[in-house]
Amino acid sequence: MNIEIIKELVSVSNEKKNTILFFLQPKEQKKLKNTELIDKKSIYLDNKIYLVKKNTLELKYNGKLQYYKNNKLGLQINNNYTIYISDLDNYYIFRNTIKKNNQTLFYQKLLKQLEDL
Repeated sequence: MNIEIIKELVSVSNEKKNTILFFLQPKEQKKLKNTELIDKKSIYLDNKIYLVKKNTLELKYNGKLQYYKNNKLGLQINNNYTIYISDLDNYYIFRNTIKKNNQTLFYQKLLKQLEDL
């Protein structure tokens, strides 16, 4: 069963990230401290991604984004293997906060320019 436990709380909250973190285990809160909550449209290659399962509120996967196409995401886990996830609607998606000289800024600008064409 995929029932989102805190759906109503998150939807009315002004601080969605902090609302979700409040219900996580302290160990997981610490891992997600310097991240931002994003939607599927803000995912870029080479981002460090954390996926929190909506129905259990556990940190299920974290890794470097290697593949994203047709709502299917590929995460490289510990430089060992890549897992593919197609049910992104069942996860809260967090990514490390973007630094100024990060490759993500390049992808954001490139995407914006392509949309303007």
